[in-house]
Amino acid sequence: MKKIIAGLLATIAVFGAVPNGNFIVPEKSAFTASALDLDVIGKGSEGNFSCEYLSDGSIIIDGYFGTETEITIPDEINGHAVKYLNIIVYSDKEIFWAGVTKINITTNLTLISGRDYITSENAIKCFSDMGITANITGNVNQDAPPETPNEPIYELTSDTVLTIKGTGEIKHIQLDKDVKSKITKVIIENGITSIGNYAFSPNHPQGDYENGFSNLTNIIIPDSVTNIGDSAFNACKNLKQINIPNSVIQLGKYSFAGCESLSEVNIPESVTEIKMKAFASCKSLKNIIIPESVTTIDSCAFEGTGITSITLPNSISSVSNGLFRGCGYLEEVILPESITNIGTSVFENCTNLKEIMIPKNVTSIDNAFRYSELKEIIVDDSNEFYSSKDGVLFDKNMTKLIYYPTGREETSYIIPDSVTELAAFSFENSNLSDISIPDSVMLVGSYAFDQTPWYDNQPDGVIYVGKSVYNYKGEISENDNIVLKDGTKSIADFAFFQERDLVSITFPESMEYIGYQAFSNCDKLVSIELPKNVETIEKGAFWECDSLEKITIYNPNLNFYKRWSYVEDMLSDTATIYGYENSTAQVYAEKYDRKFVSLGDAPIDEPALPLGDINGDSTVDASDASNVLAVYALVSTGKESELTEAQIAAADVNKDGSIDASDASLILAYYAYISTGGTGTLEDYLNS
Repeated sequence: MKKIIAGLLATIAVFGAVPNGNFIVPEKSAFTASALDLDVIGKGSEGNFSCEYLSDGSIIIDGYFGTETEITIPDEINGHAVKYLNIIVYSDKEIFWAGVTKINITTNLTLISGRDYITSENAIKCFSDMGITANITGNVNQDAPPETPNEPIYELTSDTVLTIKGTGEIKHIQLDKDVKSKITKVIIENGITSIGNYAFSPNHPQGDYENGFSNLTNIIIPDSVTNIGDSAFNACKNLKQINIPNSVIQLGKYSFAGCESLSEVNIPESVTEIKMKAFASCKSLKNIIIPESVTTIDSCAFEGTGITSITLPNSISSVSNGLFRGCGYLEEVILPESITNIGTSVFENCTNLKEIMIPKNVTSIDNAFRYSELKEIIVDDSNEFYSSKDGVLFDKNMTKLIYYPTGREETSYIIPDSVTELAAFSFENSNLSDISIPDSVMLVGSYAFDQTPWYDNQPDGVIYVGKSVYNYKGEISENDNIVLKDGTKSIADFAFFQERDLVSITFPESMEYIGYQAFSNCDKLVSIELPKNVETIEKGAFWECDSLEKITIYNPNLNFYKRWSYVEDMLSDTATIYGYENSTAQVYAEKYDRKFVSLGDAPIDEPALPLGDINGDSTVDASDASNVLAVYALVSTGKESELTEAQIAAADVNKDGSIDASDASLILAYYAYISTGGTGTLEDYLNS
């Protein structure tokens, strides 16, 4: 005898959603779903009846395996009161009611199917579908609650039409796949208030209801519905059109995702929120109008759709992550002035979008255009945070180049001298083979030049971009030692990631910044010395460098993980940390229980002198020029000057690394300028 499946909705009574069975579907029948919580303690048989035992000593009869063709349900068997009769519709009645043609129910019991109450009319219909005549004369269902006003009633009005009436929420409808596949139309009558999570979807997380409503093409939703839940119509692949009534407030996550044939949908002015991936992968959806009532559109809501043009309403402030990712047919997007944020991957793989206008109030753009084919980015002149030049996106002052549109056909580009930073992915996948990079570039983001002809043309070895190390191209020779050139300021994220043959690397005194996971998984690194000018090492810079024995930190105020709001223990735990007393290195070592070796008290840095003020008298004049010439003469004869580091920095006016007559000449020119009424510092004078 097969076990009865507990906990199914009363759909089982009509549609037979029990695994591994052949089901009869009445041409017209209705059911309610009023779940019953029963304390079943075991299964077995009493007499010729299969049953389940309840904790109060009563039983549920759920089948007969005797030889009689007409049977009567007793009120008790072997001292067990018969409290429930469980009815499952099977085309092969031998599964539960072998040889029975008539059944008499004369006692006071309760009719159920699975774990839900059913009416006597439904019970008679269910037995009839199995070829059994049911005679019900007892006072059945006296323990059943009255039909709740907050439950839907489902009715198959034909093989292809499902009607849902009553009130409350439509929950996940569990039907045999063959029944679902026949339904092409669903009519929801007035009174239903919500289309719940997974209502018509095959993708329920707690069960595999294969195919779902695979042939559903049309659904009628009444004005009483206020919510369309998560994945309500997910993967209804033949749904072509839907009219959302002006009562719906929210469209849930994945609510129409994967509706590949959906070509027409209206969003009424009642809707305020479109949740994550609500229309993702609706490939046939070409146009959609979003009303001003919508204040939130969550991430990836229109990802992978066939939309060609869209105007976002002035009621939203953020373009969420991945909103139009993979919209390969998208040609036009109009962003309103209300937008302040454009998230990650918003236009990724939008290969037909050629131009985008950034409104004046945008304050944040986060890697939004990767793998697009944009030709031009235009920024409103009133925007205080961003600018564009020749279609290229910069920050307002053009110190950071954010994105070079990869749809441009040019093969060469000159980075403006004002640029000090190149954003991550800034030139990725562009057509550029010749890029002029000024020395002003101090920092370069990860993957900035990946998949470009420019990068392909670079020789193997350390790739320098301005004064930043971008990465190492090619294979590092076994047990190789790398010495970075003087003047290098930074190392990009992932620059030496997994360079497992790197044994040592020497940083110049000019080094200031080491990026995220710059040396992670460099298995053979043994020792690292970070010069005093290194201000920051990012998270994971030396993570899982399993051979690292020693890391020496000469900056007593080194900043660990500047870009992250939290700190993790991401230096290899094999290394002893050397640093000054009361330094941030010591604090780090103590926090993460690392061995720390003190270098003593940190040296007191000599205060910097103003440029040109060699003698430190707060005036740049002829005497400073004389001092520069004296040093130049001394050094020219092979002797060393006795200038301090601060004096050397002040004397090297043109910053070419040497002190000579040209520096003295600049000082004298500035002195003449000041003497005739000029104002400002020597730096101001040189910059002008």
